[in-house]
Order: sequence, then C-alpha cells, then structure tokens
Amino acid sequence: MAVGAVLGVAGAALQGIHRTQIVDAHLLGISATSGIGVAVGHALGGYVSAPSNTRLITTVFLGALGGALSSLASGRLGSAGGGSIILILMGIAAGLAMT
Repeated sequence: MAVGAVLGVAGAALQGIHRTQIVDAHLLGISATSGIGVAVGHALGGYVSAPSNTRLITTVFLGALGGALSSLASGRLGSAGGGSIILILMGIAAGLAMT
C-alpha cells in the first residue's frame, strides 16, 4: 500500500513540475534511463569486490540518478521554447534511444 502511495505522489509531482497532465515516466523517458542506470550499476557490481548491500545501494542510486537526469534534461529543453510538445518529443526520443 505504501508503494502505491509513493508512486501516486511521484506521478503527481511529475505533473506538477512539468505543468502538464499528460506526462508519465514512460513518456518522458525516465523509465528507460533509470533502467540503463540500473544495468550499469549491475554490470559494475560484478567487477567491484564490495558487500552485496553496497552493490545494491549503488545500483539503486545509479538508476535514480539516470531518471533524475532524464527528467531534468527534458524539463529544461521543454521549457526552453515549444512547451509540452518539445517535452514529450524529447522524452520519446530518450526512451527510444535507451531501449
């Protein structure tokens, strides 16, 4: 139940930040870039001799960092001049490039 509440708050925050009601993590490319961050963290975890908890935390951090950078980049580019259309197109392009 708590996970659903956190996901709802995250969706509402995305809509509030980007000031449009049609955004979601997939449309903005956040899901794809988070997946790339997790994959990089998982790949690096095999080469680093650290406890499994440290590797897990690193993987989660890289996934969150990838998603945050994607959201920041699409937000800045979308607010630079074309509004929602540029925002959505940049998100779709990032999603396609990362999958």
